[in-house]
Amino acid sequence: MENRNLIKGDAIVVEYDDNTFDLGIFVKFVFVEYVEDMKCFLMYERSPIRTDSGMKEEIRFVEINGVKEVRYYNP
Repeated sequence: MENRNLIKGDAIVVEYDDNTFDLGIFVKFVFVEYVEDMKCFLMYERSPIRTDSGMKEEIRFVEINGVKEVRYYNP
Protein backbone atom coordinates (compact mmCIF):
# COMPACT_ATOMS: atom_id res chain seq x y z
CA MET A 1 0.00 0.00 0.00
CA GLU A 2 1.34 3.42 -0.88
CA ASN A 3 1.68 6.23 1.66
CA ARG A 4 -1.11 8.79 1.79
CA ASN A 5 -2.25 11.61 4.02
CA LEU A 6 -4.90 10.90 6.63
CA ILE A 7 -8.22 12.60 6.03
CA LYS A 8 -10.73 13.58 8.72
CA GLY A 9 -13.05 10.60 9.19
CA ASP A 10 -10.48 7.91 8.28
CA ALA A 11 -10.42 4.83 10.49
CA ILE A 12 -6.97 4.59 12.13
CA VAL A 13 -4.87 2.32 14.32
CA VAL A 14 -2.68 4.10 16.86
CA GLU A 15 0.33 2.17 18.19
CA TYR A 16 1.86 3.63 21.34
CA ASP A 17 5.50 3.39 22.49
CA ASP A 18 4.50 0.80 25.12
CA ASN A 19 3.23 -1.50 22.30
CA THR A 20 -0.46 -0.96 23.08
CA PHE A 21 -2.94 -0.21 20.31
CA ASP A 22 -6.11 1.83 19.96
CA LEU A 23 -8.66 2.19 17.18
CA GLY A 24 -10.41 5.41 16.32
CA ILE A 25 -11.53 7.92 13.74
CA PHE A 26 -8.93 10.51 12.73
CA VAL A 27 -9.89 14.11 13.48
CA LYS A 28 -6.66 16.11 12.98
CA PHE A 29 -3.09 16.81 14.00
CA VAL A 30 -2.67 19.91 16.18
CA PHE A 31 0.59 21.87 16.34
CA VAL A 32 1.16 24.08 19.38
CA GLU A 33 4.08 26.50 19.35
CA TYR A 34 5.61 27.49 22.67
CA VAL A 35 8.36 30.08 23.23
CA GLU A 36 11.24 27.65 22.60
CA ASP A 37 9.41 24.50 21.60
CA MET A 38 6.74 23.12 19.31
CA LYS A 39 4.56 20.14 20.19
CA CYS A 40 2.32 18.03 18.00
CA PHE A 41 -0.84 16.32 19.18
CA LEU A 42 -3.05 13.70 17.56
CA MET A 43 -6.78 14.13 17.94
CA TYR A 44 -9.00 11.13 17.28
CA GLU A 45 -12.47 9.92 18.22
CA ARG A 46 -13.04 6.57 19.88
CA SER A 47 -16.09 4.39 19.33
CA PRO A 48 -19.05 5.27 21.57
CA ILE A 49 -19.41 3.14 24.72
CA ARG A 50 -22.77 2.23 26.23
CA THR A 51 -23.03 3.10 29.94
CA ASP A 52 -25.91 3.01 32.44
CA SER A 53 -26.60 6.68 31.73
CA GLY A 54 -26.51 6.32 27.93
CA MET A 55 -23.85 6.48 25.26
CA LYS A 56 -20.44 7.93 26.15
CA GLU A 57 -18.36 9.51 23.40
CA GLU A 58 -14.67 10.20 23.80
CA ILE A 59 -12.21 12.30 21.83
CA ARG A 60 -8.55 11.60 22.57
CA PHE A 61 -5.95 14.34 22.39
CA VAL A 62 -2.51 12.72 22.78
CA GLU A 63 0.99 14.11 22.38
CA ILE A 64 2.61 12.53 19.35
CA ASN A 65 5.86 11.87 21.29
CA GLY A 66 4.22 8.85 22.96
CA VAL A 67 2.98 7.43 19.66
CA LYS A 68 5.04 4.94 17.68
CA GLU A 69 2.83 4.81 14.57
CA VAL A 70 -0.51 6.02 13.22
CA ARG A 71 -1.79 4.12 10.23
CA TYR A 72 -4.87 3.91 8.09
CA TYR A 73 -7.11 1.01 9.17
CA ASN A 74 -8.66 -1.00 6.38
CA PRO A 75 -10.22 -4.18 7.82
